[in-house]
Amino acid sequence: PPQTSLRMADALKVHSTFSKDGVCVHPTKDGRIWGSIHILEEDENTQHCFLAWTPNSQTDDGSGQYAVKIPLSGVRAIKRHLPAIGVPWVMIVCHNGITLPPYYFNTGGVREFLNALKHHVSLIRSADDPNLVFLSDLSKNPSVLRSSVDKSLQEPLPNLPQEQPAFEPPQVPNQPKKSAPKEEITLDNIGWKVLSGFSKVTQFARTAPQSIFENANQIPIAPKPTTPSSNKEILPASAQVLHSTTLGTFEVVDEEDQQPPEADRAPVPSQRKELTTEEWLEFLDEEGRIKDEGEVRRRIFYGGLDPALRTEVWKYLLGVFPWDSTYEQRQEILKTHAEQYSHWKGLWKSIHSDPAFKFNKLTDRIHSIEKDVCRTDRSIDYYHLDGPNLTKLQDILVTYTFLNFDLGYAQGMNELLSPLLYVMEDEATTFACFQSMMKRYEGNFHKDQIGMHNQLTQLAELVKSMDQGLYDYLVEKDCTNMFFCYRWLLILFKREFSFHTIMRFWEILWTNYYTPKYLLFVALTCLLKNREEIIAKEMAFDDLVAFANDMGEKISMTELLRETEAVYHTYMRIAGSAAIVRLYN
Repeated sequence: PPQTSLRMADALKVHSTFSKDGVCVHPTKDGRIWGSIHILEEDENTQHCFLAWTPNSQTDDGSGQYAVKIPLSGVRAIKRHLPAIGVPWVMIVCHNGITLPPYYFNTGGVREFLNALKHHVSLIRSADDPNLVFLSDLSKNPSVLRSSVDKSLQEPLPNLPQEQPAFEPPQVPNQPKKSAPKEEITLDNIGWKVLSGFSKVTQFARTAPQSIFENANQIPIAPKPTTPSSNKEILPASAQVLHSTTLGTFEVVDEEDQQPPEADRAPVPSQRKELTTEEWLEFLDEEGRIKDEGEVRRRIFYGGLDPALRTEVWKYLLGVFPWDSTYEQRQEILKTHAEQYSHWKGLWKSIHSDPAFKFNKLTDRIHSIEKDVCRTDRSIDYYHLDGPNLTKLQDILVTYTFLNFDLGYAQGMNELLSPLLYVMEDEATTFACFQSMMKRYEGNFHKDQIGMHNQLTQLAELVKSMDQGLYDYLVEKDCTNMFFCYRWLLILFKREFSFHTIMRFWEILWTNYYTPKYLLFVALTCLLKNREEIIAKEMAFDDLVAFANDMGEKISMTELLRETEAVYHTYMRIAGSAAIVRLYN
């Protein structure tokens, strides 16, 4: 996070071997504190390696009391949760009996975190629970530890308050309240004393995953911190009002009196304005760090970007630039990517042009890419004529498939790449963005199709939860495999919107404002929006394919996204626990 991670490394002359921002804790059901998780190493001795979490804020809002540093030798096990829809989290179990509350990885990264740990300790997977791992050989009886973890998730802690004000941590005995003078967050003042404070919020771990679905305002994006006195409570279901859209009538909280705190509140349509250059500059500190990542994501979700900002901001949304990077660090990142791209591109070109190499698979892939590139967005002036832009498109795809040879090339990758090159123009920068983008969507192109199958299965579950009548109709027509929605999910509605509209649509998706699976709710909304036509015309599979492929002529992106938000909140309130469990698994 801004300023904290660098000072941490300086404090004890340690270096970070892994850092991940966008990781939050939930001290209360409606409160969240944003920060970064780190693996720090003082030397090569495991006894001098640490896990650390630090909040972004260095103000006197009390969030610093949640900072923690744990020697790896003091960690007994790590339990992870990777939901199909929702935010993944990990829970750390210490040898002294304390189980820390979940750390939510809002932009992903749990697998990378565990892989980074393997450089310091051995991870042993539990035979009973594949999501529970033990560090080194410290646990002789994994089933015993698993029982203790499960017990800590189920049994309430004695004498703990059931609710706490937003952003107000439980008070650790003999520690100053948040009105006390603020203390700079470094490893020098992050200690074991904080663990006792963390244990007081462990009760939230029992209900946190479910509350994401049960509470519409429990979203995986940082709200702008507000004082407890300014927070408004969401009224009970009996006081909720109905909201009418072209989809029908949905229960949503009232836009004035029953919404989440002001920073979480979805603006009315007239307020959905794109993020301007002037606003963007206000989010940067003097060294170029983003001061409020959560607010940036919120603004983009509700209005998109000024097109002039896309070249810069897309690099953040896609993960090329860390949100806490400085001007200088970003220049180094681009320089490194340029050098790496030049190396790999030169390597495959030298192999392809040398008759001594018999690399037929590479040659076949280059031919496949050439054929698809010639058909990619040729109606756009940027790609209209044969020339350098099509050559860039082809070279980026070949370089990517050369580096990811097991995955290979598949139709649709060209569709995802085209808008990136149009925005970035620079070939090496586009490649870096495409690599990051494919980390999210690589599963769409696996030869076994398991990634697409999982998404289509999840979409069918959503339809069943939201509209039993439509689901029963799909059962009758033997269409619950949802293959007619395949193109929507494969290339992220690229063919359903115009070239310039899809750029706005994608940047809104990439914010992960509610969930990384928000695309499924967009597809769900399209089906609910047209359910009467589908049933009235007795559409069979071929008809549904034609209907889905012609969807672009029938929808407004702005209207669709507004209605998707209503559908999302409604689903989170009405879905039964069984449906939620199926989506998680």
